[in-house]
Amino acid sequence: MRMRNSAHLFVRDYANTVKFEETQIERKKSEDEEWEIPFEAISELEWLGSGSQGAVFRGQYENRTVAVKKVNQLKETEIKHLRHLRHQNIIEFLGVCSKSPCYCIVMEYCSKGQLCSVLKSKSVITRETFSQWVREIADGMHYLHQNKVIHRDLKSPNILISGEDSIKICDFGTSHLQKKTDSTMMSFCGTVRLVNDKSKYLVMLCNDEANCPGRLFSSAIKCKYPESSTGRERGAHLA
Repeated sequence: MRMRNSAHLFVRDYANTVKFEETQIERKKSEDEEWEIPFEAISELEWLGSGSQGAVFRGQYENRTVAVKKVNQLKETEIKHLRHLRHQNIIEFLGVCSKSPCYCIVMEYCSKGQLCSVLKSKSVITRETFSQWVREIADGMHYLHQNKVIHRDLKSPNILISGEDSIKICDFGTSHLQKKTDSTMMSFCGTVRLVNDKSKYLVMLCNDEANCPGRLFSSAIKCKYPESSTGRERGAHLA
């Protein structure tokens, strides 16, 4: 009798395990299908600008205004590690177009554009607004570090302003998903003309999981945003 009960429990546990795994597979399949956006489903495309990592368009998708970043290679759409990010100061990724010939990343649209353009414009920015933006950048970066994502190219062109004047950190083209096995790995990437020897060390240090406290990032804000007072990026004369 005892052996019969044990066998029954084993069969029941095995069946539950199989059912759970099948549910997980179906859920992942559903998520992948939702993540893939057919390019023809995006309408009213309007060119906004372009940079080193691709061109950006405004368009309509499912009755929503979106930003569409056209990239050059399929591997640039491999950002599944970013799709679950949900924070008020991080750009929301809606999906990708990974079918040839159009490779795109679809994101939420921020109507006021890049922070660098706002800083260079003649519009008045109050001290309160600027202080709010600095706090929101720090909050967004703290959230990324909590989720083991390191941006590695934070600069004013990669920060957007929403229609509600909120900060949205974007352009994760050089981002890195940190794993426990590479927590001590150091590498350097980003925009070369925006860094000197000290800030290069700062970026390298931030690639270590054990060395990403908020106080370190607050120092980075001080040294990397001189255009807040000059309206020009540091090293702009070298471009």
